[in-house]
Amino acid sequence: MGRFMKTCIYCKVEQALVCFNKQPGNKDGLNNSCKKCRLAYRSAQKKANPRKFKNYHLKHYYNITIEQYDELYLVQGGNCAICKLHSGNFERQLHVDHCHKTGQVRGLLCISCNRGIGFLQDSRTNLQAADAYLAKFTE
Repeated sequence: MGRFMKTCIYCKVEQALVCFNKQPGNKDGLNNSCKKCRLAYRSAQKKANPRKFKNYHLKHYYNITIEQYDELYLVQGGNCAICKLHSGNFERQLHVDHCHKTGQVRGLLCISCNRGIGFLQDSRTNLQAADAYLAKFTE
């Protein structure tokens, strides 16, 4: 094995170190499986138990449980908190909207509304300016 190479424990292929994710706990600081095998493993895990994967994601990124997500969904009637369109109109589930400063969850949004307020930097001033701008060109 070369100095800048490592063998994946799954596919057994010797690959360049850039083909492995970082893993601080390991002796060489890299994961034992290559990125491709790791992705395949994670995809299989997600497919085998999507609810468990979703629960991990919600807890890790937003500090809420899947039950809390489901409760928010029911409270909102399955609709985006901004545009009020039902989640059935979208390919993807409603996204968890949260304050980037405090981490507090605000509600569930469709991808368009979530991106919209994100692009406006969660700023009411920017939103009002955008509204005033649009008002000039619409009836």
